Amino acid sequence: MFTGRMPSPLPMRTDIYSRCAQSICLHVGCPISYLNGFVEDAIPNLDHFQILFLFVPGTLDVCHPTAMVFLARVNEISNCPVFIEDLREKREREREKEGERQRERDRERERRKLAKREENMQTEIKKKKAHKEEKERRRIERRKEGEAEEKRIEGGRKEGRRGGGKKRREGTREENLPREKQKTRKLVKRKKEGKGREGKGRRKGKERKEKLRKEKDWKKEGRKEGEAEEREGLEEGRKEGEAEEREGVQEGRKERQRKKE
Repeated sequence: MFTGRMPSPLPMRTDIYSRCAQSICLHVGCPISYLNGFVEDAIPNLDHFQILFLFVPGTLDVCHPTAMVFLARVNEISNCPVFIEDLREKREREREKEGERQRERDRERERRKLAKREENMQTEIKKKKAHKEEKERRRIERRKEGEAEEKRIEGGRKEGRRGGGKKRREGTREENLPREKQKTRKLVKRKKEGKGREGKGRRKGKERKEKLRKEKDWKKEGRKEGEAEEREGLEEGRKEGEAEEREGVQEGRKERQRKKE
């Protein structure tokens, strides 16, 4: 047990607390309202609290150990070494409530996360569906346009077969035909004229390509020949070096033998 003096955490009137301790004997569990007549500016509603630990900042040999009292105003209780049951329970309840609120926030966050994920999935499904519908719609439009073009060309041909000047030529013009048919018509026309597929430009292009191909082959052959010559030269040089080395070794051996003799 504490037997000396302890500095006060707050400004206080030691004379009031000492007089209180000398004048009344309290015990743990006693209502704080018993001190109303001994302390100035008494704390209101003191019957709601019970003393759990009694302490007086001062010498302890002036009173009974269970009569040590240290009081403060209501707004100072949390900063003083007075332990009051209701405050402790209140803090515990607040901690429990805060824990429950935190758990509720976590559950709410998890619910929002799941809802967002579901919403993203639905959005993705809608996007894919819309893309598929748009693709199908464009395919149908292209098919309809193709059918309309074929009907228009067929109608032009019928008009042409019936005869009648300008109308007869409209359906068979090159610009009114699809690109593939235009190309075919041009090739047929060239064959009829005896030119075949190859015109002057095409023939010259083929000749130029053939010339380039031959030059490339010549370069390739020259490179291969040069590499072969280089390999042969390296091989000859290596063989000559080895032969000279062997001769040098043999001469050195003979020289040492002569010296020994």
